[in-house]
Amino acid sequence: MPQVANSPVAAATQKPVIQKQTEKFAYAPILVIAAFYMFLIALISPAGNFPLNDDWMYSYAVQQFMETGKFVFVGPNCTSCLLHVLWGAAMCKLFGFSHVLLRSSTILLAFINSATVYFLAREFRVSKSVSTFFALAYTANPIFLNLAFSFMTDVPSLCLSTASILLTLQGIKRSSPLRLNFAGLLLLCSIAVRQTNVVLAAANACVLACLWLRKRHSWSLFVSLVVLPTVWFKLVDRIAPISTNHPMAYGWYQKHVNGLFTSLVRTPLNGIYDLSVQTGEAALYIGLLLLPLLLAFAPCVLDLFKAKVRVIAAWFVASAAIVITTLTKFVVQDQNYMPFCQNLLRVPILGSLGIMGINLPLLPKNLRLALTHLSAAAAVVLMAVSLAGWQRTGRRLWQMFRAPKAVTPEQRNNESRALAEIFIALSAAGFIAVTVIQASIVPLDRYYVIPAASILAFLAITWRWLRIRPNWIITVPALILLTTYSVCAQQDYMSWNRARWAAAQWLESKGVSPMQIDGGAEYDFDHNHLLYNNHHRGRPPQNKWRWWSISGEDYIVSFSPIPGYEQIASQNYFSYLTMSKRQLAILKYQGE
Repeated sequence: MPQVANSPVAAATQKPVIQKQTEKFAYAPILVIAAFYMFLIALISPAGNFPLNDDWMYSYAVQQFMETGKFVFVGPNCTSCLLHVLWGAAMCKLFGFSHVLLRSSTILLAFINSATVYFLAREFRVSKSVSTFFALAYTANPIFLNLAFSFMTDVPSLCLSTASILLTLQGIKRSSPLRLNFAGLLLLCSIAVRQTNVVLAAANACVLACLWLRKRHSWSLFVSLVVLPTVWFKLVDRIAPISTNHPMAYGWYQKHVNGLFTSLVRTPLNGIYDLSVQTGEAALYIGLLLLPLLLAFAPCVLDLFKAKVRVIAAWFVASAAIVITTLTKFVVQDQNYMPFCQNLLRVPILGSLGIMGINLPLLPKNLRLALTHLSAAAAVVLMAVSLAGWQRTGRRLWQMFRAPKAVTPEQRNNESRALAEIFIALSAAGFIAVTVIQASIVPLDRYYVIPAASILAFLAITWRWLRIRPNWIITVPALILLTTYSVCAQQDYMSWNRARWAAAQWLESKGVSPMQIDGGAEYDFDHNHLLYNNHHRGRPPQNKWRWWSISGEDYIVSFSPIPGYEQIASQNYFSYLTMSKRQLAILKYQGE
């Protein structure tokens, strides 16, 4: 007798088949993310046994630990980077010391970080395809990509803090003390890389307070998620000034943080204005870097007066006011345009440019103005959606307090989902606050990757709430465009650095001492770590062009000619940014 298509027997027969197909593609998103990383590595290449940016500080600490078993830090490095040094030393113990290996270890952590972002979105029931898009948009960020191809502490810190967030969410939603305690352990590890990750302890404390009000308290979780991270943070804060040969940098930073809070108390109006400007600047950067994802939220602008998103209208007005305040400060008063910080995200000069001359000229003023307007539009959407999400989270928190104690499994599940949203909202707010404070003291655009993962998780909540349906025809080309720029800029950065070190090594092969060569900041500091503590910039006029100290400048590796020097050789490299061969000049001093 034939089975009817919709009969229970037919459904039971089809169910195992569907389940097998689902299991077959369960890991497909992770494979897509892995393939994306392989694509990036193939085009950019981490090759080159030399430090980049501040790598010289951390690689030196790794070498010293391997040789002496002690933590020896130089320069104003991240003073709580103990675990970062141990990670590098472990990799080098297994495979031998090299800067290529250290960079590759960071790329591995970056991949884990991107995969964690995928799982964060999945925790809020975002589809696999959209969650994969979240992870790819996060990875395509040009600042994140630059940091991934280095041995800086940024990516390891993000990897650990994001993993802690994920396990905390899973622990809350599944009522799993094991996951929550493991999240606390990862939080301790993240603080051992970056002290600012302690903001998660504050978010943990708020969630535990909510549970206590619901008569679901746990002293062990309080110790694991709040007490131990706070104590560890204070301990690191105490040992920080004696962990480096450059303690004044840490004292200078503490002084400015204290001054910021003091100004808020003494002159609140000025303090609020300054923080608003910095918040708007952070929104401009983050909005630009998450543009492919934010394009999916753009239809909300057209639906402002529909019932389901009516609340966003007011937040668009508030967000626009903050962004306009920021643009008034930077564009109207200072005549500055995006990118405001010229550290890592340069257009098209990428990198902490520690070498004489200019790699490529900045974009023309009209293009930078267009980039500023694009960033402003993205920032308004980002802030409005986030503010609406925070309002919704606050309302859910109030409703949970007013509701009777959960007794049924369904009520407990609703409670857990609400607490998960509250935790993400607080984590995102905390990391944004840290970013604003740090950027107001030292305007480095790499700080703007700090809140990216928590913001993406928070956007995943709002994505479900607003029932966003992405228009792949718009969002995918935007992702491709952002990825193209990021890859080209990072390839250019790696290529001219390889050429820079090849040029300096050519001079060394001719018998020139490294102490006679200015090969740029990383080269000079790597050969003489104590240079960071002096202020010898060399002879005029080039002493006005350097921000780094040197030990000698008889020979200079430079992008541009320098008065008083003749070019004795050159080093070629290929740049994706110009799709052409370019060269660095090797210059020799000829006198006045």
